[in-house]
Amino acid sequence: MFGKLTLIHLLSLMKIPSLFLSLLGSLAHAATLSVYLPLDGETAAGGGTLVSGTAIGTNGTPEDNFTAGKFGQAASFSNTNTSSTTPNDWAISLGNLDSLYASSFSISLWVQTATAGYTADKAVFGNKDWNSGANVGWTLSTISTTGGGGRINWNTTGGTRRDPNIAFNDGGWNMVVVIFDRENNLVERFLNGASLGITESAFSSEGAGNLGAGFDTLIGGSGNGTYAANSVRIDDVAIWSGTLTDDQIALLWNGGEGNPATAIPEPSGALLGGLGALLLLRRARHRSERPEPGVLRW
Repeated sequence: MFGKLTLIHLLSLMKIPSLFLSLLGSLAHAATLSVYLPLDGETAAGGGTLVSGTAIGTNGTPEDNFTAGKFGQAASFSNTNTSSTTPNDWAISLGNLDSLYASSFSISLWVQTATAGYTADKAVFGNKDWNSGANVGWTLSTISTTGGGGRINWNTTGGTRRDPNIAFNDGGWNMVVVIFDRENNLVERFLNGASLGITESAFSSEGAGNLGAGFDTLIGGSGNGTYAANSVRIDDVAIWSGTLTDDQIALLWNGGEGNPATAIPEPSGALLGGLGALLLLRRARHRSERPEPGVLRW
């Protein structure tokens, strides 16, 4: 929506302070693509992002573990390790991203399990020690508390673990999106473009709980590598700084055809700068219109 705004529109909005400030606030929290791995036969960063993945585990040739994906190729994982911290196939490390998780962020990825109803307790994506869901951090996994398979788990320092389901284990490609909205203290999860619900008071009662686990964020695993992914394919992984909107998620889903994460336009730096300048101009104009002390204006 922001790309269609013109200077005339912005000047008009300045006449309605509440709308102008609302727009400025929305742009300040707009989702920015911070991490993006297309996973087309390699673990390099895409879309102008800077965080590339590093293969970890005992597989000496992880480049062999790419197969047909949702878009081009996808990474395929066949780990059978449990509490061992070394994936016995491979996983992709994105390094420590705890600073990103201190504010609102969103994740999106396409996932395919080898068989429908696969419910083994394996980590797909995350930063926590998956030996226990009570540990600090977040993990998308193939296990679920009810039928269907798949859930997002998170816990904060001094918080209570949460485990809502995301039933993506049907043997086909499914798009998973999770929004961690720190400002509003909630988490919303989406499957194939549709909201599955909102968890309120998601980061402790005050919303101040920490999701930083002190481990790397892994694709095909989580945190220290325990219970890494098995019989899972993953494609087009993105982490956004900020919260995705319903329209942006619909664009990613695209009626099931899908779009890569780069289909979402980045917030315009020029527009953000323009809004800030206009806000300063508006404040300066109001100051100039104030009467001098002791002078009455009729």
